Amino acid sequence: MAHQAHNIPWTTLSSCLSWRLSNRCEGGAADLHLNPRRDRGKKLRHFTTAFARNIHEHAESEIRKHADDSDPPPARDEVVVEDDAAALIAPIIERWRQSVEYRPGINNTRLGACSHQSDDCGCVLPRASRKMAAFTEVFHAQGCYSRMHVKSSGFFNAEVFTAMLLHGQMQALFRICSHPEVALQTWWQEQECQCIDYFGWFRVSSFALDAYILLNVLLHFPQTWQKGEADYRRLKTYQEVVYRITKGSVDELPAYPHRRFFGIADGQFQEHDGWDSPHSRERWLRPKSSRRRRDPGGKSQGSVLGHIPYEAFVDLNQVSEYLPSSQDVSHVRWVLCEKGLPAEVANIILQGARYHAQTRLPVPDDPLHSSNSDELRKYLTYNWQLIVRSAALGARMGMELDWEQQVARSLLRLFGCSCKSHEAPSLWKIDYGSSWEGIITFL
Repeated sequence: MAHQAHNIPWTTLSSCLSWRLSNRCEGGAADLHLNPRRDRGKKLRHFTTAFARNIHEHAESEIRKHADDSDPPPARDEVVVEDDAAALIAPIIERWRQSVEYRPGINNTRLGACSHQSDDCGCVLPRASRKMAAFTEVFHAQGCYSRMHVKSSGFFNAEVFTAMLLHGQMQALFRICSHPEVALQTWWQEQECQCIDYFGWFRVSSFALDAYILLNVLLHFPQTWQKGEADYRRLKTYQEVVYRITKGSVDELPAYPHRRFFGIADGQFQEHDGWDSPHSRERWLRPKSSRRRRDPGGKSQGSVLGHIPYEAFVDLNQVSEYLPSSQDVSHVRWVLCEKGLPAEVANIILQGARYHAQTRLPVPDDPLHSSNSDELRKYLTYNWQLIVRSAALGARMGMELDWEQQVARSLLRLFGCSCKSHEAPSLWKIDYGSSWEGIITFL
């Protein structure tokens, strides 16, 4: 059953879609397609309105639960990320800092709660970055290709904010947001210039929305749950979503929970990946697609997404690596104990080998498999929580976020296309510079 089925009209949305083994709008790729029905706009408007209303209701509940207006805002030099929260988020901050040299010259190897007074101590999360003042740096664009935002302390603390959001540290986050000089709203969605992608903590709710809506919709298409040509994992939309919400980026913390659920390793996908790597081009490249690329010789080449099995999609740019599940870790621990080692020693060996669970699904790469139902339910619940938390924190900082628009844009990313039945020559022309009402009409 779909998540929040009593509050969100999933059946209404799924009735606007049909599954196509060969979608002409996507160069013959397998995909979901919006039906050309006269009542489609009315149904989609009903869905976005109900979805947004549910977000607002849950966000208000979150605010009542955690926000305390009688508590004075923290002082600028007050440590607002306390030791227990710092220890909780330190592992993913370390993981991020190892993959992104946002400030060269700093060796970030020490975990735990830092007690140093400067931020160049070498700790993963310096004490100075846990104070309220660190969350008051306003974003300033620096110019094309400078990437100065990456080197700023404001960017670092925006990522600390994101890490706390992912871990549900709402009490501390509401306290941070209560300060009159908090500047995190300026890091919601920004870009250094038009040459690079948007970054910011909007990606937390954006990724969650796309995954949440798509998986709930696919639960209404049981004919795609089987292996073979009708496999939902062959859908172009499914492959694009997995790529988009797990790919590497300088601002990649929002991708971490999705990588673990879908079983995607760090670095498996990177920004601006092409789908024509040497080991896949000969076998998989298709000449016709709505998403075209040109090789150095100028020949038009089409995307392979939606044309190939999911396993081939994951390996398009590089062969995927093995990721252990919690069951794998338990089995290896059992083997070590069977050899006569105490459990404490077995745990030390596993920790030293960095052998820990990196994927959640008992049956890998197949979220809708019946054996994965518990993990799917947890994942959908977690995505819903990320959406609600983002809405609550935005409201607490006075941000006027239009959640009907956010939902509409997610629908556009997932199911929009440029076919004649939509009476629009270009998806992108509608996406940029149009109100959300225009997007609903387009859909």
